[in-house]
Amino acid sequence: MVDMGKAGIAFPHVSVVTTRAYIKKNQSLVLAMLRAYSAGVKTMVNDRTRALNVLRKYTRSNDPEVLETSYKFALDYIVRIPRPPRDRIVEILKESKNPRAKDVKPEQFIDDSLVRELEQSGLYR
Repeated sequence: MVDMGKAGIAFPHVSVVTTRAYIKKNQSLVLAMLRAYSAGVKTMVNDRTRALNVLRKYTRSNDPEVLETSYKFALDYIVRIPRPPRDRIVEILKESKNPRAKDVKPEQFIDDSLVRELEQSGLYR
């Protein structure tokens, strides 16, 4: 088995995804979800004890090695600011068997306007 993240392979292992139509119709809800996600990530990064307690609850494991390994894995891979990963979308398009994939630009799949709005509001400081 290969740890693709450490192998330097750009691929979107975890992503926050929705449609532009949904964002347009539910912008305040999407912003609230992004704020909540970001608050959870910040807590995980800054409060190890609380993060381990959450892992314990949802994995239903009390094994310290499992919990510590899971926590370290999350710290290695969780995206601190949920920006759309352009380089990873490029990789998906390159690997796609759909012949139209070579003619599209990754920006056609990316809308980072809400994340930029949250950045400008100071959420990620």
